[in-house]
Amino acid sequence: MLVWASGYAQHTTSGYFLDGYLTRYQMNPAMGNSQGFVSFPGLSNINVAQRSTLGVKDIFYNIDGKTTTFLNPGVSSEEAMSRLKGTNHVGVNTKIDVLSVGFKGFGGYNTIGISARANAAVKLPTDIFRLLKEGVSNSTYNIADIKAHADAYAEIALNHSHQLNEKLRIGASFKVLVGAGNVDADFDKAQLELRDDAWDVVTDATVQANIKNLRYTSKVSENTGNMCIDEVDIDKFGVAGFGAAVDLGAVYTLGDFELSAALLDLGAIG
Repeated sequence: MLVWASGYAQHTTSGYFLDGYLTRYQMNPAMGNSQGFVSFPGLSNINVAQRSTLGVKDIFYNIDGKTTTFLNPGVSSEEAMSRLKGTNHVGVNTKIDVLSVGFKGFGGYNTIGISARANAAVKLPTDIFRLLKEGVSNSTYNIADIKAHADAYAEIALNHSHQLNEKLRIGASFKVLVGAGNVDADFDKAQLELRDDAWDVVTDATVQANIKNLRYTSKVSENTGNMCIDEVDIDKFGVAGFGAAVDLGAVYTLGDFELSAALLDLGAIG
């Protein structure tokens, strides 16, 4: 469960190797700075990371010297689908620092930070892209095994890094997590038959949501007799749960090299 949770919590790491990057402690709590700082609220450090099994060449094409997507009529359906895998994963992670402060004290370097975090991931079968490409073409599309996850939460972090000796520096962060919401969706069965005169859709899906003040209405379908969700509404967002997490890190100097290791976001929200 910890591995699953931390997988959704990762953020960009491109600043890790920049000596002047003041927020390296977010990627390794053992990292310290030579000076203190106060961040500008909401603008000092914005991380947006996108990860996917889809490559740029899988979506974008060059047609007559112009860059276009696979939806362009100049790209055949067979060519577009040949580049896509059977299952495609797309994920987005964001982290925005609301306020952070760094200062020397207590025999080391300390930071206090408040940030907002949001993560989303989706697993898509190739037939989803075939549907987008072909549209209504008297075909049957099997879009089963769709999975999606999204969560959002606020993070209050206290970090301390300490120089043990000339070669070894260690650090740790303690985080209080305030959940805003969490949604998981799983489509075990989803089959669409699209014709010019009618559309037939057969689905079997499970959705689990933890969002405060989420309300929905349901009704019985006249065609199938099954209970169906008719309308979903959120009166206002609120706290959906609390949790905690820790970061652990170390930096060891070996000659001209600096070895760094860290474990991040070990925790959960309940």
